[in-house]
Order: sequence, then structure tokens, then C-alpha cells
Amino acid sequence: MISLKDISITKKVKKVLLSKDIRLSEINYRKLFPILRKYFDIDIKLHSNKDWNVFKQTPNYSKVMNDMNELFGLGYGCKFISLCLSIKYRIFISFLMIHKRLNRDRIKMIINNRIFCDSDISIKGRIIHSICAKSFYLAFKCAKIRDFSKRKSIGVKVFFDKRNNRTFLERDDRSAKKIFLHSKNELFISLYPLPDKIKEALTVTDNKTYKTIPIEINFNSNNFGFLRHELIDDIDARSLFPYLEKFHFKLEKRRVTNASRSLGDLVVYKNNQKIVIEITKTKPSSKKSHTTNIVKRDRLIGKITRICLSKNLTNNNILIFILHDDLKGSIVNEDFNNVIRHFDPLVLFTDFNKGWEKIIAEKINDLIESK
Repeated sequence: MISLKDISITKKVKKVLLSKDIRLSEINYRKLFPILRKYFDIDIKLHSNKDWNVFKQTPNYSKVMNDMNELFGLGYGCKFISLCLSIKYRIFISFLMIHKRLNRDRIKMIINNRIFCDSDISIKGRIIHSICAKSFYLAFKCAKIRDFSKRKSIGVKVFFDKRNNRTFLERDDRSAKKIFLHSKNELFISLYPLPDKIKEALTVTDNKTYKTIPIEINFNSNNFGFLRHELIDDIDARSLFPYLEKFHFKLEKRRVTNASRSLGDLVVYKNNQKIVIEITKTKPSSKKSHTTNIVKRDRLIGKITRICLSKNLTNNNILIFILHDDLKGSIVNEDFNNVIRHFDPLVLFTDFNKGWEKIIAEKINDLIESK
């Protein structure tokens, strides 16, 4: 297994080599041996073909191959891998040998359907092909990861599913693939290698400087130092969910944001039922303005209608609206009740005072258990 210490010393050696105007592509045994002995007190051997044949029969050869694959999965190139393995195993290993072996299986190493089982959230992202930089990047927004990356350098391994429709980010701070902050609070990760299907979709046929395609991004929130429910966009929904969780409600993987206006504020599951919850603190006008209250009623009816007609809902889904107690008097009228009767969602009222989340969670649980 490759350790942070292995990577750290390789980077130090690389720095010394560059100070001597020796690029990684120019490294051979004669150039590397004296540098390692003089600056790091490390001696390495040069194997003949006969020595290599003997070495291939030893357990260490399998370890070298496993470490090579691991370093590649961590985003390091053949030249860095060659240097790292030469230092770790005290045998000069040329980058041409590394390149030859990795070139056969490099795409297979980033395809992993099974790892998506570890995901507890999925968010929207995009893959960018920058023509000028001749590079590919994964871009997405996540405030929690953004804030964490400001305090600590975050490394990740990037995997794709077999259909190339999803990516999974596995945190690994040994990785060369770092999350860095770009403009407009967007997070970027350099991508290499890429499945051919994605490369073809990003092929530019005109004079554009870049091209993007959407992709679903998955990860496990615990790996990045926060809880899944902390990514709930709506503040009230975020404070309600921990109380629902006590009744064994599960949060949907797909993140719902305030921009997703037809998906509700919170989507949870229990007893194989999908429950969509919309929370609104709208209150009647304090000035008791009839016109103002009509406008508020129409907006509320519009919101209820929009969510009830959402293509993301099926007849088996349970839709719950949580409304302010004060609406009962001046906002809830015959028009409002007709809409509720037509779409048949569940409506709960609360005062939104301290402790409202616990009361509402108990009511929701009772309703679901009674169905």
C-alpha cells in the first residue's frame, strides 16, 4: 500500500531533480542513483533481465504491481509512479515499463459500479473540456466541501459507472487529484483518464474554447467531514429532518435545492414510501389587507398546484404541506380547500415556535404508520 510518506519523499526527490535540471522523463539509473545516495541516503539497484525474471516470482513483484495500480488510481502519471516505486522498492523501474502495463487497463481501473453503494448523496455537476488547456475537469458546487477545502487540501479518486452517466468521488488525501476552488464558488477536479464515451461527447467541432456535458456526482458526506442532512438546502427542512430520522425516515440521495421549485423542500422514505414535504412560513398580512392576502393565497395555491403536478411525483408518493397556523383564518378559504380536495395532499399546520419540528415529525410518522 502506498503511504503519504511514500508520496512525500517522492515529491522531495522530484524537487531536487528539477533543481538539477533533470526532468522526470529524463531519469535513468545513472542520473537517479547519485541523487538518491547523496541527498537521501538511499541506494537502489539496477536489475538485469535475468534479475527481473527472478523478481517476478517473488511476493514483492505483486506488491509493486498493486502499488502501481494504486498510484495510477490516485491520479499520478507514469513518470511519478516510476520514481515512487523505484524509491520504495530500491530497484530502478523505468517509466516506459509502467506506461506499457498501465496503458492496457487504465480505463478499467476507473470503472466501478459497486462503489456507488457507498453514496449517500448525489448532486448535479458537469464535465468541462478546456480546449486551450487541453484538459478535462469535473465541476460542481457544494458549500460544505468548498468551506472544507479552504481549510485543508482535499484529494479524491474519481470513478465512473459502466454507463458513464455518474461519477463517484472517494476522498483520499494521497491523491494527486485535488479539489480546488474556481470562480463563482465552483469546485474543479482535473480528470484523467476519461472513458472514451465521455471524450467523444466532449469533442469540439467548432471554434468554441470549451465544451461541457452534465453528469451526476455521488459521494459519501461523512468522508468529507459533515452529515448528509447538512446539505439540505431549505433551513426549515434541515432542522426538521433530524427529528424524522429518529423515526427511521431516510433521506433521498438526490439533493433537493431551492432552485428545484417543483421537488418540495424535503424528500424522505419510510416503509417503501416516498414522502415529499413542502414547508412554507407564509403568514397573512399583519395589516389585514384583503388584497394582499388574496395575492398570498394565489401564490400558495400556485405553489401547491405546481408541486402536485410535478413529473417527479407518482400516485404512490405521499405529499405533505406544512403551513403556518395563522393561515387558517384569512388565507384558507373555499378556493384553497377545493385545490386540496382535488390533489389530495396531506396538510399540517404549526405555529413554527420552538419545538415545532418534534411535533410535526411525530404527526408525519403517525400519518405514515397509519397508511
